[in-house]
Amino acid sequence: MSILGITNAIRDAAAHLDRGDDPEAIITGLSWTEDAIRDWEHRFPRDPWIVKSLTNLRALYGRITSTHGPESLRRVSDWLEHDYPPVTAPVK
Repeated sequence: MSILGITNAIRDAAAHLDRGDDPEAIITGLSWTEDAIRDWEHRFPRDPWIVKSLTNLRALYGRITSTHGPESLRRVSDWLEHDYPPVTAPVK
């Protein structure tokens, strides 16, 4: 899946959630998207779209209140924070 495909999958999943579709089915569908991001990260570790995609995925998981929503949110948050820790400005 390309980075554009990843972006579209996250956007489409958000639209499904907004329509009231089954949250568990949305999470299940996003497992392919997570795999695609991991693959993209492996091939292009410095691509800035990875952080944007993970951030958008984390925001989407944060909106899902189903049984697996918090677990998915925690998994992606940990991944994002581990591989792309926030940059802090030096203290002057």
